Amino acid sequence: LTDGTNTSTINDAVNIYTIDPGVIAGDQFSCTSPFSTNAFTSTSPGSTSLVGFTTTYQWQSSTNGSIWTDITGETNATYSPGTISTSTYYRRGLVCTLGSVIETCYANSVFIQVLNTPTISTASCINSGSVANLNVTYNPSLPAGFSATYQWSGPNNFNSSSASASVLNFTSSNVGTYFANVTVSGNGNSCPYPFLSTTINLNPDIPSFSLPTNGCPGTNYNPTAFTPQTGVSYQWTVTPSSNSIGLSSANPIFSFGSSGSSSVSYSVSVIATLGSCSLPSSPNTISILNLNNASPEVAGVNLQVINGINTYPICSGTSTSNALVYNNNFSNPPN
Repeated sequence: LTDGTNTSTINDAVNIYTIDPGVIAGDQFSCTSPFSTNAFTSTSPGSTSLVGFTTTYQWQSSTNGSIWTDITGETNATYSPGTISTSTYYRRGLVCTLGSVIETCYANSVFIQVLNTPTISTASCINSGSVANLNVTYNPSLPAGFSATYQWSGPNNFNSSSASASVLNFTSSNVGTYFANVTVSGNGNSCPYPFLSTTINLNPDIPSFSLPTNGCPGTNYNPTAFTPQTGVSYQWTVTPSSNSIGLSSANPIFSFGSSGSSSVSYSVSVIATLGSCSLPSSPNTISILNLNNASPEVAGVNLQVINGINTYPICSGTSTSNALVYNNNFSNPPN
């Protein structure tokens, strides 16, 4: 040390010691998840050159090899992760303690790589004439360094060697089970996934039909402009409920009622089902008019009640073309 005039020399001893964290083994690989792992082994337990230190272990895990988390309670020289579902890195720390001084050095990391079985994604029901798209998907995505080969087969001599395949102009001849044989390879490993499968069915035609805009209570109605499809079942829905029959058939008979002094609107729809595929129709609405207060009127003739019946006397030899029936419950009377 110097202050510009005087110089002093101070001697001090510095201890340099080493910590050898040891060596662990070993990497593992699985083609499927979950994976029952093997216990890691301790090739070298590790050591320190400084006398008086106590040593313990602390195992850590990481999903990316850079951000590490202590594994609670795992302080032995070896460790067994048990069953895991995702790829994970592991390492062991050698913890050296002397009083309040704590130093930790980490051994090599080991990696357990776990692949998930790929799946086929596609729509289970396809409209006639549409395109059925089939895709082999991975969750998570294939890791870097891995690639796959594909071989598809299916109804009507279908075949493809791509991850994504298509069935053009889908019809009943294309209905059935499709298979994909997949082989994933990378980093010296190979994983066969034979006979991945999915079933594609044909949608029924979208049903359509017509009903009158207005109707009378107690009158039976059948759907018009309705063409049932062979092999398809139908389920009709009427809201609010009515006295209709045959609602689980292709030939329903609708019968509607009115309520009080008001007309009632009914919504009618149908669901067509072919195998496991169903499509609904658009709803039709019919308004049922209330005719309880209908009263007749004949032009130029006075109403008489005879035996409780409204009666209009018309002289012999005369005629009228102006006989109307009025309903006081709605503004536009029917003839």
